[in-house]
Amino acid sequence: MGSSQDCSRRYRFRFALAAEFFAARWLANLVVKRETLSRDDIAKAGRLLDRHTTTVDTFLEKVSAFLLKEPGAHIDRGFSKLFAAVSQRDRMSSAASRAQSALVHLALNLASVRSPSGPKIERTEAFVTLLGGTRTELRELRVEGLLSALDLSGTAVVDCLFRNAGFVRCRFSTSKGFEECVFEGSLVFQGCEGLAEQSFAKCRMSPEATVAIQQTVGAQGAFSVSEIQIRDGLRDALRQMGAPSRFHPIDEPTRRRGKLAASVIGESIWDALIECGAVEEKNIGRGREGSLFSVKRESVSSVVQFMNSGLATGSVACALETLKKKHLH
Repeated sequence: MGSSQDCSRRYRFRFALAAEFFAARWLANLVVKRETLSRDDIAKAGRLLDRHTTTVDTFLEKVSAFLLKEPGAHIDRGFSKLFAAVSQRDRMSSAASRAQSALVHLALNLASVRSPSGPKIERTEAFVTLLGGTRTELRELRVEGLLSALDLSGTAVVDCLFRNAGFVRCRFSTSKGFEECVFEGSLVFQGCEGLAEQSFAKCRMSPEATVAIQQTVGAQGAFSVSEIQIRDGLRDALRQMGAPSRFHPIDEPTRRRGKLAASVIGESIWDALIECGAVEEKNIGRGREGSLFSVKRESVSSVVQFMNSGLATGSVACALETLKKKHLH
């Protein structure tokens, strides 16, 4: 016989499953059976969806299963209405837009089930319809997590927020892309095609997103590098050798770690610092793997000034100008 504590855990587990089941059914009914959405309906839907932001979990799978029992036209009409209402709620309340992200993932799941092995274009059309967009434009999405297997080659993605997001096996084009979007935190592109620099017109990006995009489009044409990125890269390189009050040498494996390891201009930054005399390389055998890198004694004051105030003088100014000539267009 189990203890009372074991029984209590089992009951809590069963209650949680039952609660999730009824919540999923309520949300599905809200989509397909309510002609109008009250403020309380929208608030409750938002609270449920706020917990399921970055991927399709068991709760969203249950919602999807309930919805797929209904006629497709009812789903499309009701889903786009709920998405518009939740989006409006988030804009009015300055919320974190997590519920919108959950609905985006739910829409992608529904579209994938409807077109499990068809062309990406069919899945994308179903996805766009659910979100109330058009084949040529998706506007004001708020997304966390990965979106997969979409054909966005004819779609402009406008004024959207992507937070710790990514795209897997998606198709883009140079004529349409992201316009005035914001990329916060990390960004991933896996197995995507058709991306180019012009795919990101007037977008704002975190440093991590900038590096991810540069690496992705590098094979098709260099993505623009900004002076801010160059300055940040110089700081990252110099910071690896310690604080201004106690610089120390680092070896080759250490030099290749950190943020610069993933940067498309990482090696250029080190080359410029060495060429301009801000950093010296001493070989102690075994080729470059045996090298030690340190701030050159004559350049300590220039390096300290740059790290403390951002003012580039002496050898650091030389490195900065060298990098600007090489990477700024």
